[in-house]
Amino acid sequence: MDLGRPLVAHAQSPSASQAFRYGAHRALKAARTGKASRLDRLESFVRFTVTDPHPTRVLALAAVEAALLDVAFGRRLVDGLKTITGDDESRLSDRALQLDELERSVITHIDGLRSRSTSGVQAPPARVGLAARVRDSVRRRLSPPPLDAQRLREEFVASLDAPSD
Repeated sequence: MDLGRPLVAHAQSPSASQAFRYGAHRALKAARTGKASRLDRLESFVRFTVTDPHPTRVLALAAVEAALLDVAFGRRLVDGLKTITGDDESRLSDRALQLDELERSVITHIDGLRSRSTSGVQAPPARVGLAARVRDSVRRRLSPPPLDAQRLREEFVASLDAPSD
């Protein structure tokens, strides 16, 4: 067994839609957290793509740029391509043909995210999915109202002062 290689080959021949989703997911996660390790891995992905420009890898890089430029579009790429039009796919495919510009743009965005995270500016909050919002709403509606500690304390003290029968 070669310790320098992955145990399992993952997504050996991804489709264009899988590449878009992968790139957008990676970019959004790095941008949202602002963690140096995620930004470093994203930059490593950019550098690797430039040195070994496999077509689907370059499509993923185009999705990285698109997600960094427009978070809402990046989320649509991650959530599923039902909301992505053929024009969107064509635009990403055309952008993938401009590898040098794509590399510069993404590296510039990553550097901007790094400077933002070191300057103390918080990354935008994580998006809460629809299922989590529904679950939390149901829990709030079905759970008993929270206890009013102040009112309970006052009632208890008043009961101590009340005359006994």
